[in-house]
Amino acid sequence: MSEKWNSAQLEAIVNTDGNMIVSASAGSGKTAVMIERVKRLILDKKVPISRILMLSFNEAIATEIKEKMAKTLIAEIKNSNDKDFLREQIDYLGMSDITTLHSFCNSLIKEYFDLVGVDPAYSIMDEKESKVVINKSINEVFEDYIDSKDAEFLLLKDKLSASGDENLRDIVKEIFQFSTHC
Repeated sequence: MSEKWNSAQLEAIVNTDGNMIVSASAGSGKTAVMIERVKRLILDKKVPISRILMLSFNEAIATEIKEKMAKTLIAEIKNSNDKDFLREQIDYLGMSDITTLHSFCNSLIKEYFDLVGVDPAYSIMDEKESKVVINKSINEVFEDYIDSKDAEFLLLKDKLSASGDENLRDIVKEIFQFSTHC
């Protein structure tokens, strides 16, 4: 089994004595390493899936990890001495904390809203709502600067937007998107 893993990957898999953050470039095998690590925790140490937290920044990756984890655990049932425990882990996989950082934080806020001073009826904007708010905010800022006849803003607008200010608005949106996804 160790032939498949390089030394850093093997260390991430076998060093199960505490928490671990795995950070590596795309295509380096992070998902496979994490699945192998969790599989070994479940099989070798009988750690229930409900005690494991795996976070990603991307919903598609979190879903992919759950699907691959299910396939991996299903494949292990035939060799397992504790088939019932393993089946239980597969059953609970859908409710596990293998999710995005945002979803996990949201669940914490929902559970502990009273401790963090948040209205229990709060909601999080979806992507469409967010775009509306962003566009409205940019429009208000532009109107304020245009109405105030701010010389630096008007110069910038003229330099970047020869035929209207849509180009500058798009640049502002791109900078905002970049700064919130870094």
